Amino acid sequence: MTSLRILLRHGVVAAALMAAPCAASAKPIGQWVDGNIDQLHNALAAGNYMDLQMHNFAELEKWRQHFTSTMPRAGDGTAVLPNFYLGFAQFVQSVPDERMDAAIATMDAHLAAYRAEFPRSPAPYIGRAQMLYERAWKARGSGFSSEVFKADFELYAKTLEEALTYLVSHESIASADPEYYRLLGEIEFQLTGDHSILFQRTKEGLAKFPGYLYPLWNLANYMSAHWGVSEERYEAWVELAIQASRDSDGTGMLARIYWSSRGGPRRYADIANGASEWPRIKQAFADELEKFPHAINAARYLYVACKAKDLTVADELLGKLRLDPASGALFNFSANDYCARQE
Repeated sequence: MTSLRILLRHGVVAAALMAAPCAASAKPIGQWVDGNIDQLHNALAAGNYMDLQMHNFAELEKWRQHFTSTMPRAGDGTAVLPNFYLGFAQFVQSVPDERMDAAIATMDAHLAAYRAEFPRSPAPYIGRAQMLYERAWKARGSGFSSEVFKADFELYAKTLEEALTYLVSHESIASADPEYYRLLGEIEFQLTGDHSILFQRTKEGLAKFPGYLYPLWNLANYMSAHWGVSEERYEAWVELAIQASRDSDGTGMLARIYWSSRGGPRRYADIANGASEWPRIKQAFADELEKFPHAINAARYLYVACKAKDLTVADELLGKLRLDPASGALFNFSANDYCARQE
């Protein structure tokens, strides 16, 4: 069983961590072998779940501390490690409703044993709250609220309230882990729909654990017009993201935000035709490419440069991409021709 656990988690994680680059890398664009992030996440969750069932709590403590003290990134800057506590709750989605109470009772017994061996560890408290959170969403389903049966929605809300009460009642221990603030804000937001609560919890977590950026990326899921976020709230979040990640990313986090929430095919009016925002956005994409010299980041920068009608930058990026053996054939155009194809 030990060898299986090592195969599932330790070996995959070790390979991923060895492949994860330092921020200031001199490797050519596109030379990183990033591996299968989904495979890594599944292996980590399976390993954590197995250790919990086998009462290998010392092993879990070691991995928990590793998760909260390091933040390896893939070649393009994507975070490698997932939420540590998802493994504690992975059984929820596969358990039939009629067996859910018994399954949760069994997991509660494992978590009680964890608390007994490590009474000051936040893991069993956050793990239980994460389990309840997953249980709530299994009851609700992923559809629109208008599609959820009343009884299912009531169970969803009741289970979230239970998770919130449990988490807050153990704040003195649970808040020693940065995931406390992410999960607390997530639950409060789901119950109230108030973005300011999620924003405040993220700020609290970053103030206490400044290098732990996962809650910031979690917040990104809700900072869009789709969720009714005001322009002022969006800009406050952008500034928070830039300042929190400046040491590791320069202003590159702004590029990630712009691409995911403003970029893609959706919105370019604020950078087109020499708009005043372009110098700031351009610097962000340049910082991102400098810190994480990956073909994906170069291609995104190129696409945005075309939308900004900045053919000087576009021509420079095309030159770099032509030198990359993995992508050169895709970018064998002049800046004028390439950008014309993006119209």
